[in-house]
Parts: sequence; C-alpha cells; structure tokens
Amino acid sequence: MATNEAPASFGGLIFKRASLPSPASSTTYGAWPNQKTSRGIAGDASLVGEHVVRGNYTPEIRFSLNQSQNFMPALNVTRNSRLPSGAVQLAWQPIANARAYFGFLVGEAKDGTVILWTSSNAKTFIGSAGDFMDASEINRLLGQKALLTPQQTQCAVPAEVVRAVGENGMFHFTAYGPEANFSYPPKPSGNAPWNVEWTAKLLTKSAYVGVLGMSMSDMMGDDDTDEAEEEKPEKKKKGMGGFLKKVL
Repeated sequence: MATNEAPASFGGLIFKRASLPSPASSTTYGAWPNQKTSRGIAGDASLVGEHVVRGNYTPEIRFSLNQSQNFMPALNVTRNSRLPSGAVQLAWQPIANARAYFGFLVGEAKDGTVILWTSSNAKTFIGSAGDFMDASEINRLLGQKALLTPQQTQCAVPAEVVRAVGENGMFHFTAYGPEANFSYPPKPSGNAPWNVEWTAKLLTKSAYVGVLGMSMSDMMGDDDTDEAEEEKPEKKKKGMGGFLKKVL
C-alpha cells in the first residue's frame, strides 16, 4: 500500500445560535477547526464521547458523538503510476463510511499556463473542492456526476494532462463522510412550535495530497542515498514549492 504522500483525516463542527425573536434577529456561527485553531491533531485522536462548547456568544452546547461519528480513516492512495499510454492511474483504498470521492489536479505547463483537471464526469467546477461538504450538497453533486460514487476506487489522469504538467502536477483527493446534526431543544413532533436555542452540525472528510506519478520518497530523496543522488530530488522539491506558492 503506497501511503508516502500525505493522508489525513478530518472532522469539523459548525455551531449556530438562534437569537431570540426580535426585529433585528440574527444568527451567530462558530466553527472548528478555524484559522486560530489550525494546529495538527494526533493520529490516534478521537471525537467519541461527550462534548461541551462554551463561548461568549453562545449558550452552553452539549452533545455526544459515537464511533460512527468519529474522525474518518485516512484516505490511502494505493496506486499513483504511469500507464504505457502516458496517463497516470490513481487508485485508493475504499473507506467504509465514505459517501463520495473527488479529486483535482493543479499543474503548470512550460509556458506558465496553469492547468486544472478534476475527476468529475461532468463539465463543472466545484468551488468548494476539498472543503467540508454537507449531505444535501453531496447528494446534489452525485446526481450531477460531479463527485465519484463511494463504490469507485480508481480513475486516470489523461495522458494529455500528464504531458502538459510534466513534473509540476499536484493532486488532491477527498473522501466525503457522514454528517450529524444536533439541536436544543430537540425538534418537537407534529406542528408544535420549535423555539430552538442552538444547532450543531458535524461534517467529516478524509484527504490525500501527492505529486502526480511520483511518491513523496522519490520527490524528497532517500536519506540513505549519497549526496550526488540527492541533488536531483532536491531541485524538484524547490521547483514544486515555487509553483505551489504561485498557485496558492
């Protein structure tokens, strides 16, 4: 199993406080992770258990997550290699609770043209690619064939794209997982009024970033190689870094 690049698993929470009825009623949101809490999470971390959220703009929010609502398993790419045709075959190990997959590639041609490729079977661009996605949006994009179904475990980047980007191709794959929704008080049955104080939504995904047709060990160089052999991978590393800065 080739897992040399950067598999990662994510869970995200969105909190929403409904204001009391007033002429200027509004809604306040909070999210985790966010720009202020972007530090890494241990590989064996878990979301299972009781959670309490306290803030200066929210009531106390309490909810519990079970194992099915935990961080998703890492998305492991098992193949990233060139075919005789010149295309690059990508394959990944399926994730049991994934609801859809999506991949995109960004590269730069020799003339400086930025090239974008996606795994979609439809001529569409997903602006939120790689971000968290709720169930309704996943279902909509699956219906448009913009996302890959959970049964699919491989796709190929066309030879024309591979030739155009050369060694300057970075691909990003995302597995979108289930969501969970909480509210207080719980929504009553029938047509009874629902004076909700807060809602919380859990969104999950797992992601993988790599260099097209190249393992990370190939790009970075092997520590056991001699200095002369390490020079070429180092040049590739610097070139790719400069390109990524321009794209980002």
